[in-house]
Amino acid sequence: MSRTPPRRSVTQAGDVLGIDASLNGTGLWFLREDYGTKLDPEKRTGIDRLARLYELLRNRLLERPVSTVVIEGYAFGSKSRAHAIGEWGGIVKLAIMELTIATRIIVIPPATLKKYTIGHCRAGESGKPEMRAAVRDRWGRDIADNDICDAYCLARAGWAIVNNIGCSEVDLATLKMAHITTVSR
Repeated sequence: MSRTPPRRSVTQAGDVLGIDASLNGTGLWFLREDYGTKLDPEKRTGIDRLARLYELLRNRLLERPVSTVVIEGYAFGSKSRAHAIGEWGGIVKLAIMELTIATRIIVIPPATLKKYTIGHCRAGESGKPEMRAAVRDRWGRDIADNDICDAYCLARAGWAIVNNIGCSEVDLATLKMAHITTVSR
């Protein structure tokens, strides 16, 4: 990891960033700029993959100031590559702390994100295609990439939490499951 750049001033902040931290391609969505992208580790593995993902994330965080970062929490029931995903999740959180002026980090459990996006009735039985369809139906966005779509949903949920508006009472009750960390400098 390279030297830490100086932090940006608060006047440059304001955007909400959704991050779907996946080892095969991390999705990012900058809500205010209405911009989504994917960090591609270029088929690297192990520490090389983590280093490449960190470098790509670092570059994006330096390009676009954010005040709130929303991350999808861990799927604790998942057994595949849990340790590697945990390593990447820790690196993401450290990069946010190191490279942004984010005053808030929100972690939303995967089931909570599905309930918020799709609705209470169908959340437990839904997968990636249902998430993309719900984004299309609810917000009029057609996002083909699953990781970027999840990042978009995270950013929307974070915006609703921060502003306490833009969704129903049921949505707000669902989002109470999110863990919010206020970052002190």
